[in-house]
Amino acid sequence: MRHVTEVMTPSRLSWSSVSTYAECGQRWLLERGHKVPTATWFATIAGSVIHNITEERDRLQLMGFGPEEQIEFSSTFETGFVKALSEAAEEGREVKPSGRKLKEVSESGGPDKKDESWWLHFGPIFLDRWMTWKQEFGWEVLVLNDGTPCIELKFEIELGGEPIVGFIDRGYTGVAGITLLDLKTGTMPTGSLQLKTYDLGMKRNYGISADWGMFWTPGGGEGGGKLSQGVDLKAWSDDRVEEMYASAMRGIKAGVFLPHVTAMCRGCTVRDFCWAVAGERAEELPAIPVVIDRASGEISAPSADAQV
Repeated sequence: MRHVTEVMTPSRLSWSSVSTYAECGQRWLLERGHKVPTATWFATIAGSVIHNITEERDRLQLMGFGPEEQIEFSSTFETGFVKALSEAAEEGREVKPSGRKLKEVSESGGPDKKDESWWLHFGPIFLDRWMTWKQEFGWEVLVLNDGTPCIELKFEIELGGEPIVGFIDRGYTGVAGITLLDLKTGTMPTGSLQLKTYDLGMKRNYGISADWGMFWTPGGGEGGGKLSQGVDLKAWSDDRVEEMYASAMRGIKAGVFLPHVTAMCRGCTVRDFCWAVAGERAEELPAIPVVIDRASGEISAPSADAQV
């Protein structure tokens, strides 16, 4: 008899969930199926803090607060970062540095890579770059008919028959039409399917069709960060995006969790539990998960007649 355990299908998907599944099925299984104790990165925590503070400052700006008032009312990076690190410690999560190990501190890393002290130095700088970029470009925040600004705008739709939830970082209006922007505090993404997902969320939840999608990152740019090349969102086929989400859920329900072993596995936060890289704790988990369809409560994988 084979060692098994139950894994529930997700009640809904998100871009990050589908992206993780597409990159490595085993990682999805360990993180979101088995929910093993995971480490995290200083960069991940810092990115969340930067998202929260930029959202707060942008909303204050729309309300008419100037720079002095923003400083008074907005959270600081250090306060948010230290609090988030404390919460991670209370949860027993290890926090790891990313980036390059260098003799001197630079935007690429430092003697201890991008550790806590690195982020305490560069976090406020990255926030300033966001404010500088906004001032330089002068784009206006998209405001919906009910007065809601497109700042961390939530959407809930169905793609490929599956419920999807997401948040659009920013929507702007300008001479080129409507642009959806996603803030990235790490490496500039090479793919743009996330932006098309946002476009579908905007279109189906709010009846607004965007023209362009872009990424912004604080690194690699002088003063105001760096903006990616625009993606023509109208050139994409909605059906292709629908199928990606449907395929991901079909694979999860079928119990297909293929590992994808690459050089990136060295930094994976669940590698200790992964059999594909001979993780030290891999034997603590079953070789075959029984997947339960959350909606019906029935086994979706392995097949009902399989001996488990």
